[in-house]
Amino acid sequence: MKTYFTLGKEEVFLTTGIYVTTLNTSVNATCSNGEPYATLTVNLNKLEDPSLAYLNVNLFGIDVEEFFVKNGLAVKVEGREQQSGHINYPLYRLNLNKLVNYEEE
Repeated sequence: MKTYFTLGKEEVFLTTGIYVTTLNTSVNATCSNGEPYATLTVNLNKLEDPSLAYLNVNLFGIDVEEFFVKNGLAVKVEGREQQSGHINYPLYRLNLNKLVNYEEE
């Protein structure tokens, strides 16, 4: 059974994946009806550890940082962010054990 979270106004479950170009970890939210909701990470440059990810803070009306921290899914890596266009994406250390367990429940 999957674990569901409220994200914005949707009930979603989370899955992890791998970006093919960098092998970085991606975190994806899917609606309870199976429809894709959002990719919560962005693929900017190759990172040194699979537990590191840039959070997609460019989702309209959703505080992705608060969502990850409040649910114990990640902690911010202070002083590290990556700019792309006009957005600075913060780097977080994901709690991969917790994320994978949510996929399997």
